[in-house]
Amino acid sequence: RARKHGYNICFVTVRKENIQYDIQHIKNAGYCGCAIFATEMHEDDIVHFEGLGIPLVLLDNYFNTYSLNSVKLNNQQGTYLAVRNLIEHGHKKIGYLRSGLNINSFEERYASALNAMRGFGIDDPAQYTYTIGYRTEDAAKGMKKLLDEGVPLPTAFLADNDIVAAGAMLACHEAGVKIPEELSFIGFDDRPECILCSPQLSTIRISRQYFGAEAIEVLIRMLNGETNIQMKIEIGTEMVERGSVSDLAQGEK
Repeated sequence: RARKHGYNICFVTVRKENIQYDIQHIKNAGYCGCAIFATEMHEDDIVHFEGLGIPLVLLDNYFNTYSLNSVKLNNQQGTYLAVRNLIEHGHKKIGYLRSGLNINSFEERYASALNAMRGFGIDDPAQYTYTIGYRTEDAAKGMKKLLDEGVPLPTAFLADNDIVAAGAMLACHEAGVKIPEELSFIGFDDRPECILCSPQLSTIRISRQYFGAEAIEVLIRMLNGETNIQMKIEIGTEMVERGSVSDLAQGEK
């Protein structure tokens, strides 16, 4: 649709070390609008893009201190669905595995997960929270350390995303911890890694195809002068059940 309207719009993935290159590229190419994949973006990065003087839309992030439009995931809904799934399967001791990365969406998922657990009557939802690392190898090492130290474990873990969960599952396999019989896992994002895990990883699926489409729609409306109201559009999620969650409720029937 952007081409149909004759607009030259770009998509940029923000990484700290590439910001100046991205800014110069946008200027040289004469883009009239920009959708920014801002998962790892911080507030102090925004000023560089605001100086471009063109309509901007953030994807997978938002900042209340800036009047920028954004298209993001409904992390609150996603973590609620994950917690509800575990509760329905009889899990009362639910933990959370963190990556250690300072990413807004991860912070939001964690806070939302704790709120959801409280809503289901879990008194101390942070009791089994552990930070194990982000990349699969780092998460595996972090989980191995927890297992070696004999820290208290829940019956199920949520994770910042599928990569963290996959790393933790790898460490469990190497330590002889049976999944899901002894420990269950739910990830977030529905990455290809989910199918490669053994058993396959239950997760929260996000509708990636809507991210770009919604961003283009917002940019076109801005370029057409149809709106000057700040918008935060949230894309819904769904629970995908595979084989990494045991059904403890079955034994209670």
